[in-house]
Amino acid sequence: VIIFVRDVGVTNFKGTVAAVLTYDVEYRVYEIIQPLYSFYLNDNLKFQHITTNQFYVEDDEWEFENVFSSAIPRVSTDVKNLINWIKD
Repeated sequence: VIIFVRDVGVTNFKGTVAAVLTYDVEYRVYEIIQPLYSFYLNDNLKFQHITTNQFYVEDDEWEFENVFSSAIPRVSTDVKNLINWIKD
């Protein structure tokens, strides 16, 4: 929150206000933005600070070689589209 406030030019922004606004930002992301992109989490994200103004979310690491060399899932061949014209 502090980074965004400073980017728009606000200089007299206190850390206590940022702490309160952080909860509102978290709520907005969780309740409004995530459903728009069909992205839901069962667990809460835990941000960890590395240095000033940097943070990350700890998640699984994937090797690109393994991802690209793995088998592609087969598409089912028994899927059919049927058109049914019903007239009154």
